[in-house]
Amino acid sequence: MVEERLKFDGQFFNGTSSRPYRVTVTATSKGVHLSFLDEHERQPERSYLKNRILVGSRLGNTTRSLCFDDGAKVESNANEEIDRMAPLWGQRTSVVHRLESNWRSVIAAIGLIVAVAWSGFIWGLPWAARRVAMALPVEMVDELGKGTLAALDKLVFSPSEVKQERQKEVLHAFEELATSYPDLPLTLNFRKMGIPNAFALPNGSVVVTDELVKIAKTDEEIMGVLAHEIGHVKHRHMLRMTLETSAVGLFSMLTFGDASQASALFASLPSIYANAQYSQEKESEADEFAISFMQKLDLPPAALADILQRMSEKIGEGKAGIPQYFSSHPSTESRMARLRGVSKVPAAPMPNSL
Repeated sequence: MVEERLKFDGQFFNGTSSRPYRVTVTATSKGVHLSFLDEHERQPERSYLKNRILVGSRLGNTTRSLCFDDGAKVESNANEEIDRMAPLWGQRTSVVHRLESNWRSVIAAIGLIVAVAWSGFIWGLPWAARRVAMALPVEMVDELGKGTLAALDKLVFSPSEVKQERQKEVLHAFEELATSYPDLPLTLNFRKMGIPNAFALPNGSVVVTDELVKIAKTDEEIMGVLAHEIGHVKHRHMLRMTLETSAVGLFSMLTFGDASQASALFASLPSIYANAQYSQEKESEADEFAISFMQKLDLPPAALADILQRMSEKIGEGKAGIPQYFSSHPSTESRMARLRGVSKVPAAPMPNSL
């Protein structure tokens, strides 16, 4: 039987310097023989038995190494020849190369990467945002809320025109709710905006607009809205939503515990607040909080449904002239059905803040 013999060129490194030497490699089942090609500085020929050779893993058609036990090595692009000889030396082709050479494996790998990325976006990012939001220092959250309200006062709001007597009535209702959560620094603010709405800032500042107070027919309706907003504060929904918009900043805070990253991340929170809307999951969470809260106080959750319907009609979904912030939202029918106990359909999002 004729022994297989292959020849290919490569570069030899002696293990003591970075200088390469051109060589011809003669490979057999027993090992390799190296012949040096540089005429002006010819080196003595070398031979290595197969048990002294370690074949580097193949990755595509990149340069490959034959490493020897004396520290020397040969680098070559003759991957096909090396693949043929490696099994004769008792070495297998790398798993990576076998996988990348199979189109089914490549497609499966791409699918796995997409699935992992999608799962991280759908589940991983919200989980991380919740974890970071709940761990942020109270002082930082308080400054964030104050700065956001000040910015919105310049961009969106104008001073409230609700009479002091009516403000006191609403404030009394709010304080009745707030006493149930002494751990939350809840405060109530009145502003004029042009549309009926209410929303909660991260530091516990709840804002109601003059227009919402005007369309409310009972204090129970306003208390329902306020209970919903307290739910947003309790679960730190705005912080979580802001964190979710910046995966890089979130990863830094989650991995290194570097809360200083929050300053830069939250600098854009007013604009995020004015243009984003809570997810269905967050709105549902706040609705369930409000239902539980109102039942505890013997208030009908249907009151919240009534004012939600009136707000939706008043805002006029998609109506020209209505500012885009806080006004772009899906139908509220399923939310109202849930609040009235007609259906168990999960709550759908309302305007960005409510």
